[in-house]
Amino acid sequence: MPVPVSPSSDFTSYPPQPTHGSAAEDLAYYFHPSTHWDRAWYNEEPPIRPPVMDEGDLFNMSGQTSRRGNVEERMLFYGAFCRDLSMFWGRLKITAYGSKPPGPNQIERSARYLPCPQPLDKETLVEAHNTYGESIASFAEGYVKAREYCARGECWDLASEGLKYFEQFDYVEKPIPSLSRTHGHLIVSFNAEVSGTPIGMWRGGDDRVRRGDIVQWRSVKIEVNMGWGRGTVVLGAPDHTSIVVSDLVPGCPVENGEWLDVAGFGTLEVAEQSVSTGELPKKAKYDLGGLKQGEVWIYRPIGMRTYVGTEFSPICPEDIETRSI
Repeated sequence: MPVPVSPSSDFTSYPPQPTHGSAAEDLAYYFHPSTHWDRAWYNEEPPIRPPVMDEGDLFNMSGQTSRRGNVEERMLFYGAFCRDLSMFWGRLKITAYGSKPPGPNQIERSARYLPCPQPLDKETLVEAHNTYGESIASFAEGYVKAREYCARGECWDLASEGLKYFEQFDYVEKPIPSLSRTHGHLIVSFNAEVSGTPIGMWRGGDDRVRRGDIVQWRSVKIEVNMGWGRGTVVLGAPDHTSIVVSDLVPGCPVENGEWLDVAGFGTLEVAEQSVSTGELPKKAKYDLGGLKQGEVWIYRPIGMRTYVGTEFSPICPEDIETRSI
């Protein structure tokens, strides 16, 4: 069950802060009959996503058409799984009499949504690790050992393809896919930009970063031991993705929704690749105490039904409790 305390999410730049409670709720407001639409975007061919839907959100749509005499009725269904892990379903009913279609503000609109999921307890997060963590870490290590790029060789591919690996198993709940910089349940985030010293915030009931967790770096500069002394490594131009290959028990107290001491957090051991810089898959260690610039997010791969409550489709499931405007 969810941990009752929810952390602040606005001390990092991602995901972008919505106008309302979530990205899905913003979409629900856009679909509300009181919102003026200036064009019939839903008639575009091929179909396009609603104008206010971000390109980083997972999008799906379906439709059906029926005719009775000179009356044509179209039903269009739109679904979005947003980067903040809120979920949206919109429906348009377009009734045309003869050859004249209704205007964009004369059609029937309705929308349902799920808000962002709350942080989870330790038992659920450890179970998620037991289901996905070892496989994802081993998946990444396989490319390190083979010295071959995963997919296109982009750093993001190592995480995205690792999560897709589970699609072949009918008996394993499908994990949340990589959505832009989101890769599951956020465990901890760091920011070196918002105060005079880097700060971090813990999320959820687990007490450690675990093997198979996914790290997202943004415009990071971090001091590391280069063998000959201390040097600076840049991670992300602006973005970089890594896979954790060793558990890390933080060297500072951690509690859901509480700030933590970045200086004492500890060292992440990761697998990563970057075709753009010519780096084959490799392992690396980064002491987060050396964080000097940028932002970091660490995610726990987790089942979509477990965390969000449903799998994603363009039509709202009938067996879940959703919200409307």
